[in-house]
Amino acid sequence: MAGRLFEHAKAFRQAADCYEKAGETESAIRVLEAFLAGLGSGATEASAQDIQEARQIELRCVALLESVGDFSKAGIILARLGENDRAAHLLVRARDYDRAVELFFEIRDLGRPADLLPRSTNVEHEVRARILLSVGDYPAAVRSFEDCDLLEDAASCYDSADEWQRAAQIWQRLGDPERAAEVYLQAGDPMAAGLRFL
Repeated sequence: MAGRLFEHAKAFRQAADCYEKAGETESAIRVLEAFLAGLGSGATEASAQDIQEARQIELRCVALLESVGDFSKAGIILARLGENDRAAHLLVRARDYDRAVELFFEIRDLGRPADLLPRSTNVEHEVRARILLSVGDYPAAVRSFEDCDLLEDAASCYDSADEWQRAAQIWQRLGDPERAAEVYLQAGDPMAAGLRFL
């Protein structure tokens, strides 16, 4: 009852305290979100104190969301706050693998997204390719680079994997016979290198 009275009086923090003490976590989250919406709609520029207060309220929302198992929404808030590592881990718990992979990629924790790639479905091919390349999975990286028409990157992957024939074929497809010839020479095939210039 007290929570509703505080809420009606637009004393959102006090309302949230009452709701939380009463075990009404969803109501506490709702009033805190209403309070944040009110802060964001001000006509004047937010002061440093307002920004800090909003951050503290958002972190409180995150804690409440975690307590009710809404890891996805908690992770999204944390990502907005720039806490990508913690956000990515919460998104994994929410089975939102696509967003988690992208956040892990942003913070350069490349081992973790490589583990999650089989479970993610909509990660951009280029992001997927760069993650796979970073962990040394050249064949999978090449496929992803080719899927998004980044053929120079695909050829470079083949170079790195010592698959000279395939690298040379891509350089040839790209209209770079000199680079194709160089790669054939690296492969120890001077005959094929010479044919590139005929």
